[in-house]
This record gives sequence, C-alpha cells and structure tokens, in this order.
Amino acid sequence: MATILTQKIMNDIVGRNINDDYITHLNTYMPQYGIITNPRIQFFIAIACGETGGFSKINEIMNYSKAGIEKTFSNKFHHNENINDYVMKDKKLANKVYGGIYKNGQITPTHSSELDNDYYQNSDGWKYRGGGIFQLTFKCNYEDYADNIGIGKTRVEELITSGNANCVREIQGAVRSACYYAQNHNKNGSTVLLEADKNTWESFINACRIVGRCPDGNNYQKKRDYLAKCRAYIGGDGIVRYDTGSRVENTRLTYLTSTELNVFLEAKRKMGT
Repeated sequence: MATILTQKIMNDIVGRNINDDYITHLNTYMPQYGIITNPRIQFFIAIACGETGGFSKINEIMNYSKAGIEKTFSNKFHHNENINDYVMKDKKLANKVYGGIYKNGQITPTHSSELDNDYYQNSDGWKYRGGGIFQLTFKCNYEDYADNIGIGKTRVEELITSGNANCVREIQGAVRSACYYAQNHNKNGSTVLLEADKNTWESFINACRIVGRCPDGNNYQKKRDYLAKCRAYIGGDGIVRYDTGSRVENTRLTYLTSTELNVFLEAKRKMGT
C-alpha cells in the first residue's frame, strides 16, 4: 500500500515546515496520475525536492552571475559574445537561452535601446521558463499540459497567469503539472514513473535525466540525498532521522538499494545512533 503523505513526513524529508497546501494537492493529484506506489512516490518527491530546493521555490530564478551562466548555459553563447551583458538580467537571459526552440519565439533586438532587461518581459523564453515543482519549461510542454487538463493550447497562457488554479507558478498548478509530467513526458521510450517501477539506482539517474540536466553537479547530489530520505520516511516507519553531519549522512545512503537502506537504518535505530 502506498504512503499517504503527511505534514510530518514532508517536513522530515525537507528539513523544515512546508506549506500545508503542498500536502493537500500532492495527495489529491498523485493518485490521479498513477503515482500510487512507494517507489513512484519516492522518486517523484526526491526529484521535486531537488528541483525546488526542498519545496522552497516553484519558479525558475534566472538572475545568474557570470560564473553561473558559464556553468549552466555556456553552450548557448558564441565565443565572441559578452556574457556580462546577461549577468543578473533574468528576462534577457531567458530570452537568450530558451528562445527560438521548442515552440518558443525569440525577441531579436534591432537597436541598443532594446537591450534593457524589461524589454524581454513578454518573450516566450521568460514566460515559459521553469515553473512548478518539476520546473516545466518551453511552450511546447506547456501546450501539451494545457491539452492534458482540458483547457487546450489556445488558453496556454492561463498556465502562467496568477489567480487561477491552473497556474504552474502557484502551488496547485505547480503540483499538478509535475504529476502530469512524471506520468506522460516520454524520453527515449521511458517516463519518470516507468523508471521508478524499476526502482534501481540506475533508473533514478534515468528519471532525473527525463526531468532535466543530469548529472548537474551539486543539485544532482542533493536529489540523491533526498532519495535516501524519501526511502527512509515514505513506506518506512518514520522513526529514524537523517540529520546533516551525523554518521548516517556521512555513509552516503544514496548508494544503497532500498532494501539495504532499510536494513542499515534499522540497525542504527537499534543501536540508538
């Protein structure tokens, strides 16, 4: 039987109190999209935690430093382009790196006065940047999701307009869009949920790749750590804590299988450590 998420389970996983609305909408939409076994829930929550910094942000933040741009988007710049022109200019950077692909239009400035950051407020790159707990990105994916929930492609901008239940930049839409993506987004013949059904370390890597860049440095390591926490708290007894700096943390439980993890945590619990 799958675990029903509670405030305590989620707080233990992310290490702080999260908004009650997340719990309500997770328990509503996960079953609707087939996220109904413990491995599926574990994979789903671990990836969502990694994408959102533990459910702390649901909108992609595009205010990058020069080093951040070079690390994340270096393939989007020609060798003679000045990256400094995009530092801490979120809308302009989004138009640059997300524009012109996957049904996104792209604004091309014609004179210097159009280089101001706010000029790109209505660019597709900015409007269809990452949103929701799986960071849904690109107009094509927003349109597919709009079709899935029955509003259709012609009303796709409802997904980025605040004040309605479909908006992926607010909690209800943020959760539902991720559930949709986990079930339906197919990459190389697989989905997040199909990879979760395999329930192996390799399949978790594959699931991460379906959602975004993988490996992606520190964020990828965080997803691995979140998976260990999810395996401890979702479908487990919820007794053993996983505290940063403890011997449990230092053993890197993410390298263990689900069975090995449970055996290890039970042994630590009995020893009182």
